[in-house]
Amino acid sequence: MKFDRSMLLLYAVTDRTWTGKQTLEQQVEAALKAGVTMVQLREKELDYQDFLKEAVKMRELTRDYQVPLLINDNLEIALA
Repeated sequence: MKFDRSMLLLYAVTDRTWTGKQTLEQQVEAALKAGVTMVQLREKELDYQDFLKEAVKMRELTRDYQVPLLINDNLEIALA
């Protein structure tokens, strides 16, 4: 599938304080199933290794749904 910017209709920004009983991954997948077309992973409190682990999981998930993943405020994680 060729990427087309017009497909970016609903943009989700993660916030683990809102996950409740679900994991962040479960909540993001539910959002993707509901039609989210781009996800931003925003982690202000995680150390580098935990942020990287979360980013890898989110990238696998967003790749499965063929939507872009943005990494908030951490170029090293985005490049990794």
